[in-house]
Amino acid sequence: MPPTRDDDELELELEAPLVAAPPVRPRPDSRQVVVAQIGDGPALDPAVYLDVRAIETMFVDAQRHQEYETGGLLIGELCQDAAGTYLRVISALPAGQTERSPVSVTFTHRAWNEMLAHKESLYPDHEVVGWYHTHPRMRVFLSAPDRFIHRSFFGRPHDIAIVLDLHKREWAVFRWHADCIEVAKQFFVYGANPSDGARIPGIIGQFGPFA
Repeated sequence: MPPTRDDDELELELEAPLVAAPPVRPRPDSRQVVVAQIGDGPALDPAVYLDVRAIETMFVDAQRHQEYETGGLLIGELCQDAAGTYLRVISALPAGQTERSPVSVTFTHRAWNEMLAHKESLYPDHEVVGWYHTHPRMRVFLSAPDRFIHRSFFGRPHDIAIVLDLHKREWAVFRWHADCIEVAKQFFVYGANPSDGARIPGIIGQFGPFA
């Protein structure tokens, strides 16, 4: 006969593992830096804040491989303040040498490991919070393979995906809403300092924010 356990032991065994709460940090504030709200749809939790330098990195990568799909990882952290939780994306890390075609990009093991090593070197206190890729001349959407990748590797509620099409001058942020992956109808672009913030109007003016 197996040994018996009292109620306290059983409760302890069934407790869910502890998950660290998001760090408390003030979100980008227009009194300190330039912040642009994109879209006027419902404000979902967590709010998404993109550093303008991360957006510029994605645009430069897309321009460098403009006839082929390209992509990379998004680096940042989930934070909280008095207004709730928010996702702060501080950088984009292009995939470098990987497999590209006009209709697909494949993150090889080598490219993935190089991006993670780059992240650990430059941003050891932050995490991967999503990914981006381009759709040259195909408009902005998440294909069935894109959705498979997002569900398989970026399934946390705050993970996002960004898709860009430079030829159509479109880009969009996709986020989780319950179990669905939807276009974010509201997000924010900010500059880490006044000189960064001065570049925001050019980016917003050149590219439409939604598919």
